[in-house]
Amino acid sequence: MDNSIRGVRGVAALADSSGVGVLDKAVKAIRAEIRSWNLHLRSDKSIEDLSRMFNPIIRGWLQYYGRFYRSALYPPMRQLDRSLACWAYQKYKKLRGHLRRATHWIARLSRRDPKLWAHWQMGVRLSSIAGAV
Repeated sequence: MDNSIRGVRGVAALADSSGVGVLDKAVKAIRAEIRSWNLHLRSDKSIEDLSRMFNPIIRGWLQYYGRFYRSALYPPMRQLDRSLACWAYQKYKKLRGHLRRATHWIARLSRRDPKLWAHWQMGVRLSSIAGAV
């Protein structure tokens, strides 16, 4: 028997006899929302400002969808880290032209200050997922 439970922004998580999971539709909606933030265009903001702006939304996703199928949230959270790397790439002159260096910078920041972003607290960090050192 299938039940659907309404989630953030009207996307549903599906529960059936085979298990509970986050619909692809929900993951696509999360990714679209992250893209709509245009982080790479917010180079006037500090990382702490961005964290204050978007952490409540991220925390809501993690609390709601994390109940059902936590590992399904890893890909959209990795996309968020890639977006943060693009933000750093634009913000800091020493990282311009070096996206890999910006990615490593974000990975070091996630290890140094894991409480800055909600998904880093959950353990989804570039350092642990993408193998950045």
